[in-house]
Amino acid sequence: MRVTNIEVSGLHFDGVAHVGHVSMKICASNRSDNSLHFLCRVNQPEDCPSTLVLYDLITDALRQARRMPGFRNGEEEIKVDLSQAKIAAA
Repeated sequence: MRVTNIEVSGLHFDGVAHVGHVSMKICASNRSDNSLHFLCRVNQPEDCPSTLVLYDLITDALRQARRMPGFRNGEEEIKVDLSQAKIAAA
């Protein structure tokens, strides 16, 4: 499975960590496209550069995805090429 689109929304700092919703569109060659949605949290200071926060939120979403059945037991593998995926942050 290949991630083709990543959207981060609802990004805010809750006084301790940055929190946001990460949505990923996943394409499989033999199935229809699927969307996965995650609530992500990264412990970075409030003044942390936004690109680092965004990268860490996406990394947290991928960590959560890999713990899901189907990915966890190795039935499917998630591939991400950040240079090719469309990334949008609001």
